[in-house]
Amino acid sequence: MKWVTREKAKVYRIACPWLITHFVDPNVAFLYVPTDQVNEVAKREDAIPYDAAGAELTPYR
Repeated sequence: MKWVTREKAKVYRIACPWLITHFVDPNVAFLYVPTDQVNEVAKREDAIPYDAAGAELTPYR
């Protein structure tokens, strides 16, 4: 499983990988890319985008 988010991670984008690796999938990969490339990289890498414009998983609702 791969996840992709914006580079220059802040606290909650560091906490998400920790939680996922400890409780969901210890072999997961996280990709940190420029903001404008999150959705493109997610499609190319078959990754789940989070905390980016257009991503389903975000702290903003």
